[in-house]
Amino acid sequence: MRIICLSDTHNQHDQIAVPDGDFLIHAGDATLNGTTDETTSFMNWLSAQPHATKIFVPGNHDEPFAQRKELAILRKMFPKVRILIDQELRLRGMRIYGAPWLPAVFSDPTHWLGVRSPQLQKKWEAIPDDTALLVTHGPPCGILDKNEGGQYIGDPVLAYRLSQLADLRLHVFGHVHASIGTMEKNGRLSLNAAICDSKYRPTRKPAVIEWNDGAAKIN
Repeated sequence: MRIICLSDTHNQHDQIAVPDGDFLIHAGDATLNGTTDETTSFMNWLSAQPHATKIFVPGNHDEPFAQRKELAILRKMFPKVRILIDQELRLRGMRIYGAPWLPAVFSDPTHWLGVRSPQLQKKWEAIPDDTALLVTHGPPCGILDKNEGGQYIGDPVLAYRLSQLADLRLHVFGHVHASIGTMEKNGRLSLNAAICDSKYRPTRKPAVIEWNDGAAKIN
């Protein structure tokens, strides 16, 4: 099975050549300003992709997905896209879970996903123990989460929860544009799939993951 992963496209989706595959996963920050027009443009593009399964977990720039009424409208308008917010899918014999939350950042009001640690613990405890493929917007602390200043800004609460998920084989995220890449440890492939660099230029390509016999490998 071939899984195509990307994140943090920030309105540059039309400039991205998306490889063929079975799954297409976008880990959030599809827009820049979170306007209705930006969101509709992205969702039209994503919905039109030929991949059999299309998964989207919103990011902090994707404000319309924070509004219950707008979220319901988007799900109705774009039924081909699986929008996962604290939700799971069971496809092709594996359990997939998606959740967008980030640690609270009080200095940045655009972080609508910001949640304090006690609430974050509840959010991450909801990940099923037998999840094989996890999609979040942000990274865990210590894994592909270093910003341009060299600081690790990932979520330590998520990192702890991941240590408990023995069946997890692939974790897809974005958010930190400076740390794109992969890390493999203990049978788990972690992927920061951000497409745009720190100046919101689409300088990276989507990642291609080959999933065989319960193992994820970067192509």
